[in-house]
Amino acid sequence: MGGGLLGLELAKQIKNCNLDTTIVEFFPRLLPRQLDDECAEMLKAEIEKMGIKVILNAATEEILGADSVEGIKIKDGPEIKADTVLIQAGIRPRTELAEKAKIQQNRGIIVNQFLQTSDKDIFAVGDVIEYKSQTWGIIPACIEQSR
Repeated sequence: MGGGLLGLELAKQIKNCNLDTTIVEFFPRLLPRQLDDECAEMLKAEIEKMGIKVILNAATEEILGADSVEGIKIKDGPEIKADTVLIQAGIRPRTELAEKAKIQQNRGIIVNQFLQTSDKDIFAVGDVIEYKSQTWGIIPACIEQSR
């Protein structure tokens, strides 16, 4: 589950093992934070050419199976049979501390090019930040920020 960067990378690796692979994405397009509609549709077509099935606008309601995974149930949609379900559903910044400190936030703690928050004496780094209206949620970006 998940059509973001990590979900797509994982789907490709699974397909490389000659396993049937389906991407189930909540949003109406793949890479919803990175691509516009046109580019996302081109990407979807390329992924489908690899033999990976893509289901968009799909909220997973339930993981099926009693003792082991048997599939997933899509809200207002079908059940998809599966032996394994992998979840790459992204991150949500935990900003409670910043909220208590009255630091400016949007989708994350807003920082400038020096990782400085709206309080000039407080800096932020990692998955929790937003810079130029962008959040990353990937480890390499966090490592680069720390340098």
